[in-house]
Amino acid sequence: MFLKQSISNGKIYLSFVQGYRADGKVKQKTIEKLGYLDDLKKSYDDPIAHFKSIAKERNLADTSERSIEVSLNRRLESNTSTRKNLGYAIAKRIYSLLGINKFLILLRKLPCTGVSVTEKK
Repeated sequence: MFLKQSISNGKIYLSFVQGYRADGKVKQKTIEKLGYLDDLKKSYDDPIAHFKSIAKERNLADTSERSIEVSLNRRLESNTSTRKNLGYAIAKRIYSLLGINKFLILLRKLPCTGVSVTEKK
């Protein structure tokens, strides 16, 4: 939920709005109409900050259960823009946590000693 500011009758109108997706499109649903900004300024010093904090509190208090459906028999769509490669993200995080990049940079800066590793027979 967020505070939406829209213009109605030439004045700024405030309302609480919830964003959601339906049929692959982003939509918004008005949760609560608050009124015109000019009228709200009579009751609140800073109505925008006041109602933004209320929206934030409501988002934190929202404990509604959310679920996701996964069909193991359905094929993935060929549209690759909706896919996420989590395997790379996990490997990148491990790479970062271990400091491998810093190690390789330091290794490149070391002078070459001419020592080679050979097998002993």
